[in-house]
Amino acid sequence: MPARKARKPRTNTTTVVTDSPRRASQTTTTDDESVASADLLKACGLIPAVEGEISLCTEIDDDDEMLPELSSIFDDSSDESDDDSFDATPPLIVRSYVDFDNWGANNDTSENATMSYHTRMATIKDNGKHFPTLTAGKCTVDLLHRFHTACENKAYQKGLEDNKVVKHLFGCFEDHRVITWIGANRDTLAAGNINEFMKQLKELLLERDWATEWKRKVSNRRQKEGESFEDFANEVIYWNSLLRGTDKLRDNERLKDLLFANCLDDISDDYQNSEIPEQFENANFDEIAVFNEWVRKVIGIDKKIARLRALSKKLIDAERAAKRPRTNTAGGPTDSNNSGRRADWIPNLTEDEKDILGRHGGCFKCRQFYAGHRWATCPNGYPTLKNYKKITAEMAADAKKKRDNATTNASASKGKAVAAVLPSEDIVYEDSSSEESAEANSSGEILEENDDEQEDDVSDPFISAHLLWKACMAGTSDFPEDVLTMFDTGCHTVLMDSKVADKHGLKRYPLKNALPVNPFFIGGKSENRFPSDLFWKMSIMVSCSIKEGWFSCGLANPAASLPSGA
Repeated sequence: MPARKARKPRTNTTTVVTDSPRRASQTTTTDDESVASADLLKACGLIPAVEGEISLCTEIDDDDEMLPELSSIFDDSSDESDDDSFDATPPLIVRSYVDFDNWGANNDTSENATMSYHTRMATIKDNGKHFPTLTAGKCTVDLLHRFHTACENKAYQKGLEDNKVVKHLFGCFEDHRVITWIGANRDTLAAGNINEFMKQLKELLLERDWATEWKRKVSNRRQKEGESFEDFANEVIYWNSLLRGTDKLRDNERLKDLLFANCLDDISDDYQNSEIPEQFENANFDEIAVFNEWVRKVIGIDKKIARLRALSKKLIDAERAAKRPRTNTAGGPTDSNNSGRRADWIPNLTEDEKDILGRHGGCFKCRQFYAGHRWATCPNGYPTLKNYKKITAEMAADAKKKRDNATTNASASKGKAVAAVLPSEDIVYEDSSSEESAEANSSGEILEENDDEQEDDVSDPFISAHLLWKACMAGTSDFPEDVLTMFDTGCHTVLMDSKVADKHGLKRYPLKNALPVNPFFIGGKSENRFPSDLFWKMSIMVSCSIKEGWFSCGLANPAASLPSGA
């Protein structure tokens, strides 16, 4: 049986709107095309969406009445004498419209068809030597400001006068609302300047309450972690300037309060503890120079905090690197006991080796005798296979002998303390084992108090534990410097060379009761004793912790001199 020919779709003759504004053409379409055309006419309001409703074409007898001559709207030679009071204020134009370019993509209602227009953002296209183009879409005050600036720059490059710039902008828009508005007010707009034109353009394209929404956006702007205060302040100041011409614009006083309220907590804390609030207590922030000076002061605080944060990170990274176990790079033989292990690893400890190490305080990781630590806290890591030797009882005996000899020599060479605090006969010192400690000085700056300040919380002598530690000191320079601190000397008081104090700009403070000191390097004789009646306050930083210490300076006698860095 021969195959049946496919039936051609039934065609209807339907009247549809064409590109010509003067006529409607008779077009032969299929059923699907007829439905799409009918939906399009309903969306445009040209035919009733529901039977019985009134549309734009209701009770219109001919085409001339339905589609008037457009040349009457754009005719530049028309007589305007009867319309002297014409106002160029943008008319109220319905924002929703049918996206004709994308209509064929789907057969949907006008609400869905206009969704892409409302969601996409307008952009600025650069046209080289010509004025830029503003595409169709949703506009913000920031976008219009940048378009305004770009047009002013192009007009300046072309050498155009202010009253001749606007007419060059009539062809710079793709939005139908703007095109219609310009066509209805062409001569009036061309007679004005670009500032008046852009003001009316904002009223046309922006939402009615845009200023309130933009002010809320400025108020909610917070400084982010890792963001500099300078970048944060510049953006807030710029956003606030876009509100110029409205009642939502903040003056410099309120703008200063907003910047301070939304900055990081570290900046806020250091600001409160600085002299800046007192300096600007009665300042007139209406003067732009005063406001800019305040911003520069806060930027300085932010940069100082950033430097200390970088230093703290550097010290933490160095400490972590020092504690990280060393990995083995040498190899070792593999056998049945080392199945699955790398060839460069050292062999496992045998039971005899573990017994020897255990009896001699050894570490099962670094394989050292009398190590003073265990496997979990070993700072040395595994030994390399190249120099590794099997643990024997003879090795343990040699290690024990060396340890005993070192202990004997240390006991024989033990001498006097580095410095001794000698109490006066008429002064009774009490050991006030205070639990209080100085607060951490996060800013790293030298403490500057008045000379007549009484240090009632300092007891004589200073009772503290001491260690020998390399640390950093915050001095007169912007970046902390390395300094050797002397601790665990067996003395209650730590002495410091006056040269070190002068180098770091430390300030001297008087003690309520002088401390007689007898340094060993002068000879230990009574006539070499000298009173210590001064002390310094400094900030010592170790890793991520910054502790404030109270140190005595006993160098009232010019003949006394301690080694630099002590």
